Amino acid sequence: TGYKAVADGKEYVIIVKGDVDGNGTVDATDYVRIKSVFLGKLSMDGEYFLAADVEEDSVLDATDFLRIKSIFLGLYN
Repeated sequence: TGYKAVADGKEYVIIVKGDVDGNGTVDATDYVRIKSVFLGKLSMDGEYFLAADVEEDSVLDATDFLRIKSIFLGLYN
């Protein structure tokens, strides 16, 4: 998430659903970051918001949090 690619003369930002820290995988850091959003300690915007919004409904809610947790635990792909 956050990396840029150029194709056909256009620049695209790569978004990996659930990867809210930009390291390319969904791991413990992503889980902690999304939890911090729900605790009001962190805010997300831009491509990181889009990565956290795994439901793609323009809202970060409990479903997104639980899906990221499930991806991290290997229970959801």
